[in-house]
Formats: sequence, C-alpha cells, structure tokens
Amino acid sequence: NAEYMGKIYSNTMGCGGGKEEGAKKKDGIDYEMSTTHVPDLDDFCGKASTILEAMEHVRAGLGDTVEGIYELVDADWLPELKLLEAIKIFIWSVSANKEGKISNARPQILSEAPYITLDASECRVQVYEINQNLTEYIKALVEGPGKLIEAGKALEELVEQGKTLNVKESIQNANCSPMDKLKAAGKYAGNMNKVKNGLTRLKEVMEILNKAVADLKELIPQLKEVVKDADKIGKEAFDAGHLLPQEIMEFHYTGPKRTKEEYKKVKKEKEEKDKKKNKKKDKKKKDKKDKKGKEGKEEEGKEEKEEKKEKKKDKKKEHKDNEEEKEDSDSNKSDKKDKKKNKEGNDDNKKEKKHS
Repeated sequence: NAEYMGKIYSNTMGCGGGKEEGAKKKDGIDYEMSTTHVPDLDDFCGKASTILEAMEHVRAGLGDTVEGIYELVDADWLPELKLLEAIKIFIWSVSANKEGKISNARPQILSEAPYITLDASECRVQVYEINQNLTEYIKALVEGPGKLIEAGKALEELVEQGKTLNVKESIQNANCSPMDKLKAAGKYAGNMNKVKNGLTRLKEVMEILNKAVADLKELIPQLKEVVKDADKIGKEAFDAGHLLPQEIMEFHYTGPKRTKEEYKKVKKEKEEKDKKKNKKKDKKKKDKKDKKGKEGKEEEGKEEKEEKKEKKKDKKKEHKDNEEEKEDSDSNKSDKKDKKKNKEGNDDNKKEKKHS
C-alpha cells in the first residue's frame, strides 16, 4: 500500500533518520466550511467537507498520537525525538508497573498488524494512555493508506464536478436575501481555498505516512530485544518507586540525554511557543465568534424586517377588509332604504287605487 501510494504521488520519503523520526505533528486540515445560503454551493461544499474530515482523521491518527506519546514520556529530555526511545520508556514503565516483571503483561511482538500487544491494565493512567496512543498510531498506519487514496480520488472527482458548477447563476437563482447573495461568492472562494489546501496537505500526509510505515518496519525487530531486557530497568524503577513514564525517563533512561539546564531551557521555550500558539488560537476563535455574532445580528435584523413587513402587510389587508366590510354595510343600508322607499311607494299606490 505504501509503495502504491508512492507511485501515485511520486513523493515517497526514505526511511533514514532525521531530526525527528515518526510522524511530525502539523496543523490540522481545515474541513469546516462557511455557509453561503446558496443550496447548490452549500451542497458541493458539504461533500468537500466530509472528504477533508476523513483526511484529517488519518492525519490526526499519525501526528497527534505520536505527539501524545512524546508528551507522556517527557521526551524533552531527548536531544533527538525518536519513536523507538519513547516506546522503550513505555515498555520499561509497563514492567515497573507489573512489579518488574514484563511477562505479567503478556507482551507479543508481531511481524504484521497490530505489531505489538501487551496488557497495560492495572498500570498508571499515563502508561495506559501511551498504550492507547500507540494502538491508534499503528491503526492509522494500517488503515491510513486506503483511506487517503479513497479521499484523494473523491476530492479530485469533486473538484472536476465543481468546474461545471455555474456559481454566478446559482447565486442569482438562490432564494436568499440580497445581503447573503452579496457575500456568497466570497464565502465560496474561501471554501475552495480550503479544498485546494486539502489537496496539498494530502500529499504531505502521504509523505508522513510512507515514512512512518518504513520507520515502523525498521523498529519492530528492535522491540524484541527491548522486551527481552525490559525487567532490568523495570525492576530498578519498581524498587525505587518510580512507576510513571516521566520518572523513568528522568532517573533510569540510559541513552543520550539533555542536562537539567538544557531540559529547563527547552521546556521554557516550548511553554512560550505554546502560549503564542494558544493566543493565536484564542484570537481565531474570538474572530470566528464575533463573525458568527455579526452574521447572527444580521439574520435577526433580516427577520425583524420580514416581521415588520408581514405586520404591515397584515395591517394593510385588515384595513382593506374593514373598508370592504364598511362598503358592504353601506351598500346593505342603501338597499334597505331603497326597499323601504319602494314599499312606501307601493303602499301609496294601493291607497290611491282604493280611494278611486
């Protein structure tokens, strides 16, 4: 599957090590579309949103799960992020939580999916969470290729269909307010930028996936040795009362590690970076909320106008009905008067005839 995807997109990455092995976390694929209030356009954008969301699930399964593993083992101690080293910490932690006996977790290293299985129940919650992230990551590697190929084909087909869509005509024929029609083209263009970005990101996620599959194939044989020697560190950590992955990283990890000063510096830089990122995220959320609020007020204004219009219409109709009623009443009165006159005239004629 990985080779097949590489042939399709001609951008397979090598499996050699870099600054960071495994999947890199990138910003998510934006699949949320703005509502244009034009049925044809919203139908098209809805289909695109579904495809982009499926792609985002694959991306998150790769990037976010690995990022979660690094966070839980406190990988800031490592000069280079390597998934193998993070998994070592996990396996040693399982051993420590099983009283220094990895055999109690019944581990299995397999040559095919799910590749690694062990019982992380009755372990500290952080250890259990690493196991969940690792399971999700491997699942994404196994299922991801098919899902991405399917999403890529569907998105390209949809883009082709979109070329036949007459945007101008759809907006003109839409049963929506003049204000919505005015904004529809801009909103649709923004949605199309997300689709274009999705196609670009699809290739990036393919590259990450291909590399991750290759890395995992290299990593699996090495895990057999890690499991075999797990109790050496696991028993040591258990005796010291260190059952958390972060503690095992700080006090028992034997590979290249940053000094305490370097670690603190990295932590501080990371915190500052996260603050900026969160600030940017909060601003984006606020802008989105304000925009929705503004649109909501506009909708309320439109509804109010429509309500007033309807009331005016009803009043006009009521007035018209009253006028007609009055006319009918006057007409009836006039008819009655005429009848009375006719009757009086007839009576006079009768009297005259009688007298004669």
